[in-house]
Amino acid sequence: MSDKYRVVVELYSDSNPNLVERKIIDDKSVEKVTSIYELGLRHTNQIELLQNIQQQVLNCQAKFLKEDITFCPKCGSKVNKHGYDNSKFHSVFTDHVVKTQRLKCSKCSWKSTPSIKSLFGTSVHPDLAKIQSELGATHSYRESEKILALQSAVKRPVNNHDRVKHIVSLIGKEIELENRQYNSDSIQATSSVELVVQVDGGHLKSAEEDKRSFEVMASVVYKPESVGKVNDKGRGVIYNKNCTASSLDDKQESIKRDTLISALRQGMTKDTKITAICDGASNCWSVVNYLKPHCKEVTGILDWFHIAMKFQNTSVPKGDKDNFEKAKWCLWHGNADKAIESLNMLFDNIPNKYHIKIKKLITYITNNKQYIISYEHRHKNGLVFTSNVAESNVESLINQRCKCQQHMIWSREGVQPLLQIRAAMHSKEWNQRWEQTILSGLKKAA
Repeated sequence: MSDKYRVVVELYSDSNPNLVERKIIDDKSVEKVTSIYELGLRHTNQIELLQNIQQQVLNCQAKFLKEDITFCPKCGSKVNKHGYDNSKFHSVFTDHVVKTQRLKCSKCSWKSTPSIKSLFGTSVHPDLAKIQSELGATHSYRESEKILALQSAVKRPVNNHDRVKHIVSLIGKEIELENRQYNSDSIQATSSVELVVQVDGGHLKSAEEDKRSFEVMASVVYKPESVGKVNDKGRGVIYNKNCTASSLDDKQESIKRDTLISALRQGMTKDTKITAICDGASNCWSVVNYLKPHCKEVTGILDWFHIAMKFQNTSVPKGDKDNFEKAKWCLWHGNADKAIESLNMLFDNIPNKYHIKIKKLITYITNNKQYIISYEHRHKNGLVFTSNVAESNVESLINQRCKCQQHMIWSREGVQPLLQIRAAMHSKEWNQRWEQTILSGLKKAA
């Protein structure tokens, strides 16, 4: 005789030693394994087993799935049970039909016909919505649909790409609403002596016919000591940070507000010193300046990484390379006036075809002269002076998802919710806040 295994779900009561109900889910012989495919349960078998176990648990819970009503809201008479209705419920890997208790008034015939959605505000389990949100925020919606189908071993209507897009929009808008309603008094964080703020922007292809692209702004706030090990791209990983991003054309209202919230969550107080790293764009400095009334002081620094890139992308005749590098050396030592003087002399002595880029470089340095410091001094003393020492906020928040395929086009309103989820995922508190955020969003949709 061969051995067998059996999977059973039993319903019993602590107060009653007798078994109430026993359901055999799986009953099979244990046979010799001749292939790796026969070792354990296959994917589809596991999902089927989970489906049946989950259904039995739901059947056990069905007696509680009714409205908490004793008397008729219409005439006041006592209501009675009146059979069951079938209601849909979408779990993480499986879909189910659950019975819900109907109630009826025998006097006036008033009826209660509850569903999972009416009882709980949604028929989708928040764990599934979390997975859909995170996949939709990191992969295209169609790729998310494929991944979800692979996980469940079957295509499910609740996981189609339109549904994933809907969930991303729903949850992203809920995060944005929570940010708008924040109360600084409710933010509990350990006070920080110093914080680093990086503000940058990126461009996405626009879905509007008359526009080629639009700018998305992103910011990250972190403590200097939060930059840890170097990743495969040669940049330090920020292991404790708060991020935000905005695509809205709202005169920077949302990016300013959310950056302030990020700073408060990182422990900013009136005694905190902030070092702000920006690429030189006026809208980035505007976000930084918004923080000034809320902290002790702000030291604005023109990002050395962007300075270096400007020089790298500007060509000069070979014979003038030394003078060109001298201007860069002056900037490295914080002497913006000397760098501008050297570039102006270079401008006067090179052919006209080089003038446009040299002029742009001079304008860039002149416009940001007040933010140019001694990079050499900060480098020697281990102080932050460039965004290049840590992971790129624009790359991680925007480009990895929104520019991973060249044909992707976006609207400002369409990409905004997605960015909110990505920012929350990259921030330290997503794991603590997702349950309330997702459940609140699902209920509002219902």
